[in-house]
Amino acid sequence: MRKIINNFVEKISLKKAVIATVVFGFMLWLIDYSPIGVSGLLRRTGGPSILDFESGYSVDEGYAMLEALGEAGRHFHLTKIMPLDIFFPFSLMACNFSWICYFLKKLTKEGNMLRLLPVVSVVNMLLDWTENIGITAM
Repeated sequence: MRKIINNFVEKISLKKAVIATVVFGFMLWLIDYSPIGVSGLLRRTGGPSILDFESGYSVDEGYAMLEALGEAGRHFHLTKIMPLDIFFPFSLMACNFSWICYFLKKLTKEGNMLRLLPVVSVVNMLLDWTENIGITAM
């Protein structure tokens, strides 16, 4: 794994990091501010939002939040927001991974243990996908 990640670090360029950032920015706009994102959901529900934007809630509170969305809100969430939320964590991971690799390339030498740091962004993406699976199951 060390060799694979070091290969990414060595091949990263500023252009690739900027492109990953632009893609992430577009995905962020889509999922938060576009009519098919959370902004569109809030217009339909009159206020209740998605579980992804909350933290520290119990199972009962989670189900209450889903109930507050109503049938139309839950349908909108599953058919519009959740498909975007498959790609959003990937775009965030690519952005973070690219910038971490870019700075590690500038600041460290090959073989440095810090060059494994980009793996954190991959773990973050996997945890976000796991959260999405759990929310969809609810």
